[in-house]
Amino acid sequence: MDSYGVVPTNTNYVSFKVKAERDGHFGLLETTSTSSELYEVNLGGWWNMKTCLRKMPSSSCREFVHVNEGVLNESAYIELWFTFHTGRIRYGKITNCNNYIEWVDHEDNANPYVINHFAISTYSGVEGTWVFRSNCK
Repeated sequence: MDSYGVVPTNTNYVSFKVKAERDGHFGLLETTSTSSELYEVNLGGWWNMKTCLRKMPSSSCREFVHVNEGVLNESAYIELWFTFHTGRIRYGKITNCNNYIEWVDHEDNANPYVINHFAISTYSGVEGTWVFRSNCK
């Protein structure tokens, strides 16, 4: 991790664990600047009842996933994986890799964002812990 976020060791896949009451934000960025073009996934927004994907700099959600139970858990880690390639983003829980959500950037599919960095945060006032696997030797 650097001061701007997580530097990927694999160019199209990442897995991690997150523990938070709600509102975990995972950004897929072209550069280290959070003002750059990026895809943002809000995990457990709306009081932990929805997940949405935003294509920034626009702030409106492009895809919603509604759930009947919480997305995140403040007492236990939720393990997630993401793949991303040419504007196609897939993500799901590690415990069930065959059940995933997929979103394709149809707006600019001829020139989708190139993901080179990740950024993580939780909503203001919400504590969260993120754990990434290290490939260090």
